[in-house]
Amino acid sequence: MNRLRTHLVKDRDEIRMIAYRDSDKHAQSELENVFDNGGKLWIAEENLRPIAIAGVLPIREGVGHFVFACADGAFDRPYDLIHAIRKGIHACARMYSLFRLQFMVEDGFSERLRFADFLGFKVEGIHPKSGPNGTTWISYGRVE
Repeated sequence: MNRLRTHLVKDRDEIRMIAYRDSDKHAQSELENVFDNGGKLWIAEENLRPIAIAGVLPIREGVGHFVFACADGAFDRPYDLIHAIRKGIHACARMYSLFRLQFMVEDGFSERLRFADFLGFKVEGIHPKSGPNGTTWISYGRVE
C-alpha cells in the first residue's frame, strides 16, 4: 500500500474539498483562520481524495497552534496518516522555528486522544464547559 500523498494548501477553496466528518465540521472555520492569518496547512490524499487536513499557525515566537480535521475513513490507515501529519509538523516547526505546538480536543473522542498521543502531544489540562454547549475540552502540548 502506498503512503498518503501530501501537499501544502495554496488556495482557501482547498479547505472545503474535504468531506468533513460531522464531528470535524467545526474545524473548517479554524482551518480557514490558520490559512487567512499566514499559517501553513497541508492535505493528505489517498488516490487523489483528500482524507485529512492539518495546519500550524504561529501564535508567538517559538509557539504554534496545531489544527487537524479528517474525512470518514482517514483513521483506516492510522500509521500512514500519522506519518503524513508528523512530516507536516516537522516542516512547519523548522519553517517557523517552533519549539512548542499546542491544540485542544473535545473530550470523549478516543481516536483523537490516541492520535494526539501518537503525534507526541501530552495532556496539559482539562477545561470543563469551555466548548460549544458546555462541552469539556482537553488541551495538549508538544515540545520539540
